[in-house]
Amino acid sequence: MNRVVATLLGLAFLALPSTAQEGADAEAPGAQPDAAALEAPAVPARPQAKSLDELLLEVKQGFGREREQNRAREERFQNRRNEQEQLLAEAMATVAALEARSDALEASFEANDTQLAELDATRSDRLGNLGELFGVVRQVAGDTASNVEGSLVNAQHPDRHAFLAGLGQSETLPSIEKLEGLWYALQHEMTESGKIVRFPARVVAGGGDATERNVIRAGVFTAISEGRFLTWIPESQKLAELARQPSGRHVSVAEDFAATPDGAALLSIDPSRGAILRVLVQSPTVRERIEQGGIIGYAIIALGILAGVFGLVRIAVLSVVGRKVNAQQGSDTGDEGNPLGRVLGVFARNRDADTETLELKLGEAVMRESAKLDRLLWL
Repeated sequence: MNRVVATLLGLAFLALPSTAQEGADAEAPGAQPDAAALEAPAVPARPQAKSLDELLLEVKQGFGREREQNRAREERFQNRRNEQEQLLAEAMATVAALEARSDALEASFEANDTQLAELDATRSDRLGNLGELFGVVRQVAGDTASNVEGSLVNAQHPDRHAFLAGLGQSETLPSIEKLEGLWYALQHEMTESGKIVRFPARVVAGGGDATERNVIRAGVFTAISEGRFLTWIPESQKLAELARQPSGRHVSVAEDFAATPDGAALLSIDPSRGAILRVLVQSPTVRERIEQGGIIGYAIIALGILAGVFGLVRIAVLSVVGRKVNAQQGSDTGDEGNPLGRVLGVFARNRDADTETLELKLGEAVMRESAKLDRLLWL
């Protein structure tokens, strides 16, 4: 009897731990209950066994419940395994699709990279030629802008410099329109350099007042207004009247040219675009030169006048003597009123003398007459 009781108690002890473990697993802190456990209905508490038969029956029932629980667990595990296999298959299919797309994109990238390298090489070659052309365009535009800024044509057409200066400082390749604009600016400057035009413009007078006047421009060389020469000031982009005009001859020519409505007329031009004109107006006049000479200058002028007076006197004397000599050449009789007649008189008075004596007497007469003719020439 005791052995049977011990055996039943052992079986009871073998069955109880799994149930207790299940309770512990369900009630462990932090444990996540599975969905099946949450959905299962609560098991009512079993009454306490009062005899060995009841204990044996309870152990048997415990074995059945445990098998049911294990079967339910196996079903859940199987379902989860199937779901995981399905998810794994879907993930593998997604990975395969992504790998295929990656291979296609890599092939496309390599093809695009090769094409990009070819296009970049072509661009470099073409850009090299365009870069050299662009350098020439910038240089020509800069030089043209400088010439235009100091040109008299700018007084009539003032809107050209901004375009040329911008093109000369540009950092990008010029467009066809800008190249055509540069060509037109060059051609326009050449065309205007061969024209004589009349146009209204503001002119700064000597006192600093600007007034509207009619200006005559001879190419890019000379500009006149109201018979006075003008100069172009690049800094202020204005025409200004020369503070000092050149000599009266040039001014009179400018006045006659301005008064000629059509046809040909004389005009003084400055091929250096104002440089010679500025030097010309700086040249002192005769009166200024005399004033610059001071006392020494006045002394030189006085001596020059005195020498001129003596020169005129001698010219008059020699002119009279020359006429008398010319008259004596046509006469065989010596006239004592002229040098040649006096020399011939010496010959007439000494016809009987020997040759040497006659030569000496004639030489003395010639020297005497030459001294009279050369008198006061040192002055």
